[in-house]
Amino acid sequence: MSNFSQSKSGLINKDEPKVSFAIIDTEFLIRLILANKIDGKDVEIASRVLGKIKKVHEKLIMKSQEIL
Repeated sequence: MSNFSQSKSGLINKDEPKVSFAIIDTEFLIRLILANKIDGKDVEIASRVLGKIKKVHEKLIMKSQEIL
């Protein structure tokens, strides 16, 4: 039987450990992407990745506000 399952974002390996991010992590990644020069061929993927990171960042912020 396969150790992979389908999700909205693609295939997920059930055996790999889950990755977690804190607000400081996503904030750093956003700043890093925005501060760098991105070549034309990578603009589209950079935009998609930045969008994904921003969604995670917003969820973390909302979760933090609910806890406070």
